[in-house]
Parts: sequence; C-alpha cells; structure tokens
Amino acid sequence: MPKTNPVPIADKSSGHTQAAAAEPSGAPAHGPAWKEYKHPTGLRLSHPPDWKIQPIPSALLLVPPNLATSVDGPDEAYLIGAEAVAGIGSPDDPRVLGYLDLQMSQLAPFMRRVGNPEKMDCATAPGILVRWAGRNPKGDLVSARGYTTLLKGYGIVLFAIGKDAAIAPREATLRQIFASLASGEGQKDPQIVGRWKFWSYSSTSGGSYGTERSRMMMLRPDGTCSWMSRTESSGNFKGGDSLGNQTWVGGVAGASGDSDTGAWSAGEGKLFIQWKDGSLASWDYRLGGVVGNRRLFLTGNGKKPDEWVEAQ
Repeated sequence: MPKTNPVPIADKSSGHTQAAAAEPSGAPAHGPAWKEYKHPTGLRLSHPPDWKIQPIPSALLLVPPNLATSVDGPDEAYLIGAEAVAGIGSPDDPRVLGYLDLQMSQLAPFMRRVGNPEKMDCATAPGILVRWAGRNPKGDLVSARGYTTLLKGYGIVLFAIGKDAAIAPREATLRQIFASLASGEGQKDPQIVGRWKFWSYSSTSGGSYGTERSRMMMLRPDGTCSWMSRTESSGNFKGGDSLGNQTWVGGVAGASGDSDTGAWSAGEGKLFIQWKDGSLASWDYRLGGVVGNRRLFLTGNGKKPDEWVEAQ
C-alpha cells in the first residue's frame, strides 16, 4: 500500500511546521453513533441514525434520509427478508443463487445477474453479495444487490433495488449494515406464556350438519411451544317418498386431529413461531381480560382477530 504524505501544518507556538497525523485506511468514521435494531425473533443489526426501519408484512423496510424519488415514485428501495432454508447449510449452495435469481425474474424480468457472487461475511456467519442490472421499460439503468447469509435456519437477504445512480452511492453503507447482521436470543413476552384455546362451531342453515373445531397452543417460558388441533363433524339426515312420507333416517360423524411443535418469540405486539418443518408463522397480538380469564387476540394477514381464551 503506498504511503500517504503528511501535510505540514504550522506550529504557532514555535514558528516551526510539523506533520499532521495521517488516518490509516479503514479507520473508524467520525460522526453520530449508529443505532442497533433488535427484532423480536433475535435478529439484530446496526444502521446509521438517520436511516429508519419500518416492519412490514414478512420483511423490514429500510428508509434512507434522502430517499431519491421521481414522478413515478421512489427510485430506490431497501428490504430485509427471511425465508426458511431447511437442508441448506451455506449461502454458497447453488439452490440459494437459484432462488435469488427466480425472485428477481419475477420482480423485474428485465434484470440479469452480473458476474459471480462475491463472498462477504456478516457478524456471525459467512455470506455472499449477488448483483443484477438491466434497463427498465423507460430505458433507465436499474441495479440490484442481494446481501445474503444463513442465520438460525433462515436465509436472510438485505435487498437493494433502484436506479443505479440512486443505489450505487449507498453501497458502503449497505455493506456495513449487512456486516452487522447477527442472531441472538429472541424476545419472550412473559405476559403471553401459558395455555391458550381457540374454539369455533359452524353448521348448515338447517342445522342438520355441524363442525366443531378446537385448537390448543402452549407457549412455554423456555421458548418452546406446542400446537394441537381437533375437528369433529356430525350430521343427521332424513328422506321420504314422493308423497312426503319419511322413509329413511341416517347420520354421519367423524373426527380428525393433528399436532406440531416449534419455538416462539414475541415482543412489540408481534408473535412469531418457527415450526419444526422450518416454516414461520406470525401474528399481531394484544391481551385482554384479567389473570385466570385472559384473552389473547391474534391477527394474521390483516384479517379480524381470533380470540384465544386462557385454558386451565
């Protein structure tokens, strides 16, 4: 590495000059301290204090301070998403690259991958950087980057896409954000620890056939959880001849059930369960009632809340 030439500065006390100390490359930048963001699942990262992080369904939206926009809307977008990766142990696995290319082809069919993935590490695991480029239907040069690693059985991607002139100057910052990614212990709201039951019943308009459904969910203090479900259906039917006389009666009944286990984390009004098959469920939650007769309201996918009662 070539040496830097220190710049002489005047020493006013002696009338002589002295050499100013040169900063080595890679030295810490002087400025406001970065903030740490902790997700309820245990994922954490650091970001510049003037960047905002906004949770959205299935992802985190990162918003820089001077977001580039045009008449068509934002010219740049930054997201962090997660996907279960059962059976994949390294970001170098060809299936990871194939998945990223597939997602890009669905999002922006005009984009093509540029070069080979670049190896780069985050705080606790190895990772890769994948690049794409292309021109949108208006002829603008568009770029994308996928900073990817595997944490706690999930593929984590810091994804950047937008006009090249907007996202290229962000690359140094994006690399530092990705480098800070780490996984730790998830939050466990002690208020929702316990055994919860959901029950529903439905029937035909005449009441001849009905179905009863019950679900039991156990959220344990150690972060493990279990799920049990049971469905029972029954019906009574009758028929007659052309004169209206009843000639037969019959009935039908059946029952089914299943169970599952997983690990849960919860905080800031969000409940997450990672099931044993690697899938991730998430809800908004709130509590109501008093101890011994509490209600846990779970809302998923923007639907009306399901009311779970505290089970004994």
